[in-house]
Amino acid sequence: MYNIILSSLFILSTLLPVGVIADTPIQGVVPDEFNEDVFYDFEAARIYQVDGHSMKHLNFDHGTIVNVIPASDFNVGDIIAFECSHEKCEGGYIKELTGKKDGCFFVEGRKDIWDEGGSKRQSMDSRTTYGWLCGDNIEIYGTVFTEKV
Repeated sequence: MYNIILSSLFILSTLLPVGVIADTPIQGVVPDEFNEDVFYDFEAARIYQVDGHSMKHLNFDHGTIVNVIPASDFNVGDIIAFECSHEKCEGGYIKELTGKKDGCFFVEGRKDIWDEGGSKRQSMDSRTTYGWLCGDNIEIYGTVFTEKV
């Protein structure tokens, strides 16, 4: 059994912190129900709270509780949590994986421009800011699921 220790990790959807918020045991390594070649490591899962609005269109709005579960592979359409070390996106993020080729990843948030507290916001992502993330520019923590997983 692996217990999640209360700590702070910065996974951002719009450059805002997301922290581990629970001490919840999660067990097992389980295959993906749609892709038998992908396995999730529930023992290494972490629970986070989303802080930001760039994933609201996929129901991961500010304050949403999510599980980040390490996986053996990631596919287009997955919501992923990752650390970015590209000069234009340092820090952690939650985004949708929309492209994958030769070990590189293209990730996106909301496509629209939204009003947040009186200022216009746009998702910092591969379309708008940093392009393809490859090699040392990206470390994927896992696939993001709602708290009910």
